[in-house]
Amino acid sequence: MRAVFEEPTVEGLARRVLAARSTGLPPLTRAPRGGGVGLPLSFAQQRLWFLTQYEPESPEYNIPQGFRIEGPLAPER
Repeated sequence: MRAVFEEPTVEGLARRVLAARSTGLPPLTRAPRGGGVGLPLSFAQQRLWFLTQYEPESPEYNIPQGFRIEGPLAPER
């Protein structure tokens, strides 16, 4: 998200995306499905599951926020 605000143009953001894509990481592959076995949870999912078990009625992850960005738009950059 930081890159969206650091790059003033779409061209600059596109350069960042292309640079991130060329990191040499292997391509994503689909995980096998079926057999009644669920997929493993990510660390973030595990944390949310734990917090829900620890404090089930907490609205901590359900509080919406709004942001107002003010200032001149400079499309000529």
